[in-house]
Parts: sequence; C-alpha cells; structure tokens
Amino acid sequence: MTITGKLSKFSIYIAAKWIAIYLLQTVTGKTTWDWGKVISIEDIFYTIWILLSLPAIEIILLYFPFQLALRQRGFKMGCILSLSFLFEFSVVWYATSQHFENWMLIKIIISSVLFVLFYKNEMIDTQGLQ
Repeated sequence: MTITGKLSKFSIYIAAKWIAIYLLQTVTGKTTWDWGKVISIEDIFYTIWILLSLPAIEIILLYFPFQLALRQRGFKMGCILSLSFLFEFSVVWYATSQHFENWMLIKIIISSVLFVLFYKNEMIDTQGLQ
C-alpha cells in the first residue's frame, strides 16, 4: 500500500473514531453543544474548527507512531501501540480540560477496538500468522 493509501486509511480510522465519540456524546446527552447558536458564517467556521481540530491534530501526531507499530512484530508492536494510545490520551487531555473525564477513557477503548478492526490484516501479516 502506498503512503497516500496508508494516510487515507488512517484518516478514515480517525474520522470513524471521532464520529463514534460525537454520536455517543449526543446519544447519552453528555454534550452541551447548542446547534441553535450556529447562525452566522463565523459561527459555522468556528463550529467546523471545534469539531475538526482534534481529529486533524491526531492525524498529524499519531500517523507515524501507528505506522511504526505496524512494522514491528509481537511484543514490540504491543509496546509501541500502547505508547501510541497513551500519547493519544495525553494529546486529548492536554487539548481539552486537563482533568480526567469518562469520555476520555471511552475514547481510548473505542480507538483500540476500531484500530483492531481497521488494521487486523496488517497486524496479522506483521506477526507472520497468514
């Protein structure tokens, strides 16, 4: 797979993760977002910025650690993936409220599950099980 293909797949993985998080927050009622206040063009751009800034930051910061992990085998892969998920948690913690909230833990769980679903073939290929 080319670099562009890998980046596209990783971007879709990040987008799916954030859509799941946003949907979960909406369904559980844990969001305080008021769509009625999005009236002007500036409000629309601000809303887009708020909703897309963290996913964009994650794509930029996490692409290379995850690709490095997928090139490793066994225990090394597990360690690099664990550090990458810890780094992901740190980025979100720093970029938001800087205190622990339940959605952060749920996000890491969703991220881990989606990563396995998106990259199970690469993980199996890397370990030589196919």
